Amino acid sequence: MAQTVFHAYIGYNLKKILPKERFYTPSIIFGALLPDIDKLFVLIGSLYFPLSISKKLFQSTFSHSFFTLLIIY
Repeated sequence: MAQTVFHAYIGYNLKKILPKERFYTPSIIFGALLPDIDKLFVLIGSLYFPLSISKKLFQSTFSHSFFTLLIIY
């Protein structure tokens, strides 16, 4: 979780060195946080399964794959 906040912080501070475009900062923050969306699925899955099983099912699976990157971009 601390890495997620760190990624957002880095993305937010990149606006100081990037050109003054309107959508750069939100895009960088969204791109930095998107792979960690699986933590939300683990949380939802823990409502229906034990936490250990929910982590095995959802953590670092589809959102950390190259194919998900291709689909998004």
